[in-house]
Amino acid sequence: MSTTESREDGFARSVLQNIDVLLPSGVSGTDLACELGLSAWMRLTDTTLDDAPGQLWAVREAILEAAGMDAATEPIPMGARSPRLAVLNLVAYLGTLLDRAATRLGCDRRAVIAEALGQPVLHVRRADAPGLWERRSS
Repeated sequence: MSTTESREDGFARSVLQNIDVLLPSGVSGTDLACELGLSAWMRLTDTTLDDAPGQLWAVREAILEAAGMDAATEPIPMGARSPRLAVLNLVAYLGTLLDRAATRLGCDRRAVIAEALGQPVLHVRRADAPGLWERRSS
């Protein structure tokens, strides 16, 4: 994959496409390999630590929409003291959300990922996307 393709694809889509590698099914926490993978995708997509949580929140929305899950009944991921820990917490949460979505739909994670990749929330230009705090209140 070229750097141009990675930038156009965006951090949110890249994480969603590769979440099975970053955080395999059944794993509830992040490790060094996950952190390094996230760091690589952030670098390839020119995403800062400050921008990453908002994009990961879009991944959450895409998974919820793909699975027909109610955002109001889904737990809200906890924040963290540092941007690095906030990103890692969000990715760990997304892995467990993906498992719940697959169970709800009676399919595997790849099917949920494929459906989530088509959700409009992932196609919003980041400059136009609501901020993290606006998303948390929805």
